[in-house]
Order: sequence, then C-alpha cells, then structure tokens
Amino acid sequence: MNPINLSHRKLISTIILLLPIFAFGQNTKQDSLWKPFNSFIGEWTGKGGGEPGRGDYERSYKFIYNKKLLR
Repeated sequence: MNPINLSHRKLISTIILLLPIFAFGQNTKQDSLWKPFNSFIGEWTGKGGGEPGRGDYERSYKFIYNKKLLR
C-alpha cells in the first residue's frame, strides 16, 4: 500500500470514530425544552369559585434534578 493512502485511511477512520462525540456531545436541549414554561416558575396565589364554592389557591413551581423535572 501507498504510505499516503494508509495515512488518509487512518485519518478518515479517526474522524468517523470521533464524529458522534463532537456531533452529539454538546447538544443538550434541556434549556430549550423548558423555555415555554419559564413564566410559570415561582410562587402563585389566586382565588376561584364554582359549583362547590369559593377557594384560595396557592401553587409553587420550580426546576428539580438539574432542570430535568418541573415540580
């Protein structure tokens, strides 16, 4: 085999093996996944009423488990 050809094969093989690491290593969609819900984060209070009666409501929303869940 030609030494240049062997060198190119090694380079191409290395690129093919490392491509998934570089292509998917930094692609976290965690922040963009929860972006529509950012306005709900915090403490919420309200009043409501209906057929059974009236009531006061309290809600609290925050990220847990390194922004993997919204509680």
